[in-house]
Amino acid sequence: MFPLVTWAQVSGGNSVYNFIDLPASARVTGAGGNLITVRDADISLAYHNPALLNFKMHNRAVMSVTPYIADIKQGYMGYARHYNSLATTFHAGLNFISYGTFAGRDETNNNIGDFGAGEFALTLGAARQWDKYSYGVNYKLIYSKLGDYTSVGNTFDFAAAYDDTAKRFTATILLKNVGFQFTPYYQGSREPMPLDLQIGFSKRLKYVPFRISLIMHNLTQWNIYYDDPDLASSNNTLFGDTVQEDKKVGQFFDNFARHLIIGGELYLGKAMWINFGYNHQRRAELAATVRPGLSGFSFGFGLNIKQFSFSLGRARYHANQASTTITLGVNIHQLQKKNRPPKKTKDPVVPVAEPAPEN
Repeated sequence: MFPLVTWAQVSGGNSVYNFIDLPASARVTGAGGNLITVRDADISLAYHNPALLNFKMHNRAVMSVTPYIADIKQGYMGYARHYNSLATTFHAGLNFISYGTFAGRDETNNNIGDFGAGEFALTLGAARQWDKYSYGVNYKLIYSKLGDYTSVGNTFDFAAAYDDTAKRFTATILLKNVGFQFTPYYQGSREPMPLDLQIGFSKRLKYVPFRISLIMHNLTQWNIYYDDPDLASSNNTLFGDTVQEDKKVGQFFDNFARHLIIGGELYLGKAMWINFGYNHQRRAELAATVRPGLSGFSFGFGLNIKQFSFSLGRARYHANQASTTITLGVNIHQLQKKNRPPKKTKDPVVPVAEPAPEN
């Protein structure tokens, strides 16, 4: 007779198509699962933040593969191209995830056959630059098939960035996953998208080849602190050994830290880089209580060899579970220039034999 509505902490399973937020490259995996603050020639970053698209990505391609948790396979392929006449950089990408094959059972445990599950997202994006500012948009067309249930949806990402190359400082704001389902899994029952507002900052040091990044995520909902009723306390790395449930101040700082991802990159010349990241939300929610280990931490490295690049990133979710991402990139523009034959001239130079040396 007296219905009440209560707004509590965030819970799992409150949106669809969450796979679109998984890292698109080894570099993003090593940075803590998010990297929206670096504007260079890496086109995989444009999948997460379209404002990072720029002319340096022209005619580049990238492919990533992630053997994810529990035999799940995830990957990304992307390509970018810049048009001077439009002063715009475009990119296209395909993100996919396969959950494997499952044994189907009915309510009486009879085998009704195996079924598969997988999801795909086709991404189209564009960005333009004005002085130190850039702005861009991504459109993602999503198809999901979970057994006999299918769904089609779409999302938009809107982003703007400020990049001061003289001061080596970058700031960005990103509104992700604004969209809806065209076709829900159940007729007449549309589910919400994983909407997210993010803000990021990065600074490259002047005398040391090192960049530090700070990213704030899930800003559309302040309270993302998960109170596990089975635990008397939750592990906390940044703010003390434990946070008791009755200590509101400790919970406030722990909740604040769950919105942060801290990352860093060390550049060893132009041929190699090393990065790391710390995701406090991942550690607070997935680490074991007794032996948390390196849960929430991640690292990676990359090599640039002529027109090709190779990178590897590894993220630790649990003491017994981690994921590894491998990414291959190619600069097609430079590869074509290298293999292009020299232009023919109207008067070709005829080689003349050198005179024999005198005795």
